[in-house]
Amino acid sequence: MSVYYNHTTPGNVNLEPYTMDDYGSSMTYGIPISEFDLLSSGGGYDHIAISNVNPALVSPSVTGFLSTNPSPYNQLKVISGISHVTLNRAIFPTKGNEQSISATIGAPAYKSSLGYYQMGYDGRVYYPLAFGFILNPHMTLGYGNGYGNTHQLPFFNNYYAGGLQTLPGYTANTLGPKNPVNTSQALGGNIETLGGLNFILPDFISHKVRTAFILDAGNIFQTNHFS
Repeated sequence: MSVYYNHTTPGNVNLEPYTMDDYGSSMTYGIPISEFDLLSSGGGYDHIAISNVNPALVSPSVTGFLSTNPSPYNQLKVISGISHVTLNRAIFPTKGNEQSISATIGAPAYKSSLGYYQMGYDGRVYYPLAFGFILNPHMTLGYGNGYGNTHQLPFFNNYYAGGLQTLPGYTANTLGPKNPVNTSQALGGNIETLGGLNFILPDFISHKVRTAFILDAGNIFQTNHFS
């Protein structure tokens, strides 16, 4: 079980300038269904408040969403997923694979709730080659949208990419559609497509350090827009 409070200012990390305060709790149970497979399910509650929105600085997607769906939001959510792991070790594996599918559904239980869903896939495989070389393809996919009276994925749940954790070589959170008011700010989107191939070299220096040539690609897309 987790309990949290977050105060977020996305404008400080190459995103649109507004303030978000959210608090809540969630609980997830993991149920082993085989030696390699784990089924998880749970739920949670979020209270989300959006403030300090200047219509002259944010995109129509933010002002349009807030006009149709005023803040704050009291949100119940259902969480589920399944994972399959056959890695030979948890740190610096040399063979096996790790795959997971996840889903989150926001239930419009209250008048101030939003109806939305998000689904994701994350997978990576390790193929050992001769002389200690390893081939490591990986992929991350995500899709979200609204349902009922919520006509798109809430903008604060958008996917973002760029930076070491998602796409090295790009500045953090800079891929995908841009704010028409300030094109240096990313809007994020409801579709995430990331993938790549790592060519891992033998442990020349130390078994505690891993060196690899990487080839990554991907982007963020938005299928729904407020105008």
